[in-house]
Amino acid sequence: MISNFAEKILERVLALMSFLARIVRSQILSISVTIVSVIFLSVVLGAAAMRFQFFPYEHLRDAFAAAEAVYVQEVKERGPYMQIVPNNYYDLKDLRPIVQNPKVGVFRYNETSAFNGYTIYSVGQGKPEDVHLIDMAGRVVHQWHLPYAELFENLDGPGKEKVRVKSVYPFSNGDLIVIYTGNSSPWGRPLAKWDKDSNLIWAYKEMMFHHDLDVSNNGDVYALTHRIEKAKREGLEWLEPPLLDDGIAILDGNGRLIKHFSILEAFRDSKYSSVLRLAQSFGSKGDIIHANAIRVIDHDLARKFPFAEEGQLLISLRNIDTLAVVDPDTESVVWAVRGYWRKQHDPNLLDNGNILLFDNRGDFARNGASRILEFNPNTMEIVWSYAGSDEEEFFSGIGSWVQRLANGNTLVTEYDGRMFELTHDKKIVWEYFQPHRVMIKTGELAVVNWAQRYAPEDLEFEFNGGLD
Repeated sequence: MISNFAEKILERVLALMSFLARIVRSQILSISVTIVSVIFLSVVLGAAAMRFQFFPYEHLRDAFAAAEAVYVQEVKERGPYMQIVPNNYYDLKDLRPIVQNPKVGVFRYNETSAFNGYTIYSVGQGKPEDVHLIDMAGRVVHQWHLPYAELFENLDGPGKEKVRVKSVYPFSNGDLIVIYTGNSSPWGRPLAKWDKDSNLIWAYKEMMFHHDLDVSNNGDVYALTHRIEKAKREGLEWLEPPLLDDGIAILDGNGRLIKHFSILEAFRDSKYSSVLRLAQSFGSKGDIIHANAIRVIDHDLARKFPFAEEGQLLISLRNIDTLAVVDPDTESVVWAVRGYWRKQHDPNLLDNGNILLFDNRGDFARNGASRILEFNPNTMEIVWSYAGSDEEEFFSGIGSWVQRLANGNTLVTEYDGRMFELTHDKKIVWEYFQPHRVMIKTGELAVVNWAQRYAPEDLEFEFNGGLD
């Protein structure tokens, strides 16, 4: 009898536990359905807000842009303007230009065939706020130390940022105008002029200057700028913000602003406006044109290029593989061309009427490797090129510079720390590997941000022998 009673009690307890379990499962299911429903509705409403641009469209747009920027910087690119380079020559597991050669200094020099002078260059690591002047043997004969902090009165503010000298315009008396580049987007920083003894002359801090500058015969300074544009631009509504709006600033020789205008608007207000449609097909989100070079066309050069006039500007737009000439008076594009090159840098108008440029990714026969191209802009014929060989590997995926020297040779600067001089028949007669390097997980970095060769008579100041 006691056994039957215990069994009934046990049955009641088990029934109660089963009932409670069903309630708990029902509650969990209800909560789960609610959470999934909220997530689904959030996705639908978010997509609708982005599509039809109602609240909270602006907040979602900015959040998406910020997340994409973090992804690009930390995962995909790991630094300003870095992109995956499909090339077998270099180990780019970290997506940076890893040094492939441990050499440091000059390793080839043919005194008879080379253009003997001095080379000025800036670096990305080691001494990023210094500019170096070396002789043909690689010895430092002069050095400028240009601390970014001196541009600011409050050293606890922007001056604490770690930056590097990007591009330089040297004067014969040893003065330099420099563009700095930062480590956060947008990469542009102030423009500054220093004397030969590294004393600050002036700085213009109201804009973000980037990549390149030039100086006209009357002393005016022309430099590339950029800023983040968050609103749609009239006449360019199809360009989805936020985006980097590249511009051109003109300053006088004392660092005072004369004028500033947008490159996007210069295209919009010209017959070449359709060129901007390339930004959509190329998928360059945010940094849609990526201006990376500017050259002032003087009187002598204008006579050799029928599509340009004195005072106009040659610019390079990397992300749409385009060269263009801009009239700063009308603030409009008067000529534009695309050719055989990809992701180009440093176009130069030559005295023979041709254009010389660094074609970073255009050699499709070698898996998108680099070339130096000289072409006739009227016929688009390639009249000279250099692409290296199996014995002389040649690749520089980003950055890079090229200069036609007075004796007809060509100075080539690879972004990953190598500079070399070529004769017209493509023989290397000078080769230098810059020594300022840092180690990262995947190898050694030795970036050269900018370099140019100058004849001895072009530099009319007393050298300091270096600061080290």
